[in-house]
Amino acid sequence: MERESDWAAAALHADTAAIYMGAGEAARIAETLIARGRAADTPVALVESASLPEAAVRYGVLSELPALAASCGNGPALILLGEVLREKLALAQRGDSRAVRCA
Repeated sequence: MERESDWAAAALHADTAAIYMGAGEAARIAETLIARGRAADTPVALVESASLPEAAVRYGVLSELPALAASCGNGPALILLGEVLREKLALAQRGDSRAVRCA
């Protein structure tokens, strides 16, 4: 019998985590991680349609993840979280165009 993956435990114990195709579950992802101890102010990036010309990156913190996902289109989305994104988040909050470069 195959055991269900404990994705939240993996994300909690990693310095940086990537959750593929997670935009539709953003509220549950944020709620679960915060409830299990991940700081609500953990930096996140939501990368939509990453390999396409219309790629878009939105930066925020874990507690804002549902709102970031709601602002997405219908493209596939990758959720990144971890302190590695702190500088990109700061640039994005200042409106600095360097925030759109790869993290």
